[in-house]
Amino acid sequence: MASKLICFVAVLCALQHVQASAVQKRSIIDDIKSEVEKVAQEAQQKAADAVSEVSSLWDQIKSKVSEVISSASANLNAKAQEAKDKIQEVVSAAKQIGANIGTCVSEGLEEVNSVNSLAYEDLQTCVKSAEAPLEPLKADIANLADQSEQLVKDIPADLSSCKRASVLQLPEQLSCYVEVGNTYLSKGLLMVSSIAYDLSEFKTQLEEASQKIVKCGTDEVGEALKKYKDISESVQTCVFNGPSTE
Repeated sequence: MASKLICFVAVLCALQHVQASAVQKRSIIDDIKSEVEKVAQEAQQKAADAVSEVSSLWDQIKSKVSEVISSASANLNAKAQEAKDKIQEVVSAAKQIGANIGTCVSEGLEEVNSVNSLAYEDLQTCVKSAEAPLEPLKADIANLADQSEQLVKDIPADLSSCKRASVLQLPEQLSCYVEVGNTYLSKGLLMVSSIAYDLSEFKTQLEEASQKIVKCGTDEVGEALKKYKDISESVQTCVFNGPSTE
């Protein structure tokens, strides 16, 4: 489409300097109007298609986010409970030998809850950061769709302005149509190109975001597991050896 439009624009520019009959000039004007409207409508259609596709892809990534958060949260809660159970096992063992539990257990349980809460917050932050690059592209495509609709609306009035000016002779009318045609063809070409670029970039960023979101879940759960293990070991040391004096 790009090469076709470029050729058409070049022809329009050349036509301003060509000696043609009135019939030929009217035919050229009709061609200009037809081509301009076609290009604008194509830009509008491509924008609408892009918005629809992006909306579908956006729903998919949001579904992925919900899935990862739900799965990771369930995993975090389960592992937190396992850590608490291990602490209770330490308590039972300590009671059998008469060890002084003191504040070791309560502090350990509080730490487990704190780790679980912070891991969930970090997960939310990580996921939001992963999907952030998609938002401006989504907004830009929606903006291009609005612009394409306005482009289609503006064309009839701007083209008609060339004809409404009764003082203009046919050559001047042709020159006016060429100028308006060039403007809208350039806008249409740029719009189509921008839509294609943004859509391609959105898909690329979507793939990266999807991978990062999954990694957010695995990383946060993995990090929490290490902390749960450390807390359990710390409680055990505290119960049997006494609280640290550090």
